[in-house]
Amino acid sequence: MRPILRPVREADLDALSRSETERASSPYDDFGFTGAGSLRKRFAEDGFLPAGGERGRLAVVLGDGDLAGTASWHTAAYGPNAGSRAFNLGIVLFPEHRGQGLGVSAMRALVRYLFEQFEVGRLEGSTDVENLAMQRVAERVGFQREGILRGAQFRLGKRHDLVLYSMLRDDLAPETTG
Repeated sequence: MRPILRPVREADLDALSRSETERASSPYDDFGFTGAGSLRKRFAEDGFLPAGGERGRLAVVLGDGDLAGTASWHTAAYGPNAGSRAFNLGIVLFPEHRGQGLGVSAMRALVRYLFEQFEVGRLEGSTDVENLAMQRVAERVGFQREGILRGAQFRLGKRHDLVLYSMLRDDLAPETTG
């Protein structure tokens, strides 16, 4: 099933709040409890899509309308000019939707969305060196493995190494049907 991306709706917030609370069950997503209030506050500020596109969050939705997770991005700057801007992106699927190929489809949809909507030449993603499932998703979508970011992420009380992947606009394969 090919998911679609759409703006997060207020009706999605309860499921997203539960998901953020339950993410602590995944060793790669536990950054501490932020509270449901902060999620609602951020949604009220800009619906997770602030002007300028420096960051954003979209709902990953199945054809039957079932909310399956979120796709998000934030800016990574490699210089002071707009041409040096890249987006670091990520996909979070609810546990019941993992292992079904949705991560690959959702990541492909996010890549196309970002390249179509923004003047950005580089997308990147990073994941824990032990998160082999996410590494396979990145590679299946066409991201190139660049290397290890030593001690780049702090979670669960210690620093963790990440694998960095990237895709350039020129790397994007033409969309195929079928």
